[in-house]
Amino acid sequence: MCENVLPDGAYDMLKNNDVILLDVRTPSEHAQGYIDGANLIPVNQLPYVANELPKDKKILLYCRSGSRSYSACTYLRGLGFNNVSHINGGIISWLRMGLPITGSQQSYGSSRIGRNII
Repeated sequence: MCENVLPDGAYDMLKNNDVILLDVRTPSEHAQGYIDGANLIPVNQLPYVANELPKDKKILLYCRSGSRSYSACTYLRGLGFNNVSHINGGIISWLRMGLPITGSQQSYGSSRIGRNII
């Protein structure tokens, strides 16, 4: 079972530098705008980099609407990551709450894949 975190709770969590934020959307979605500090790891690439993620830190995932991040969270939990959660409603809910993002909300395309994971 994956822990659902509301956007305002996620915003508060991110003030703590011990949280690793993963954007599991596509590079083109990420380029539309992303939560500051996010590391882009598209959900289909997660199996290839999961072993590089630290199991001793809190991991917070998000996608567009919460579906892919929930699946990714469940996948990581199955690998023994116990301190992983996702933003319920994804970046859509984040934006609806008026929380800040970096980059344009209108255009897509990025090269930030896997930037500074650990």
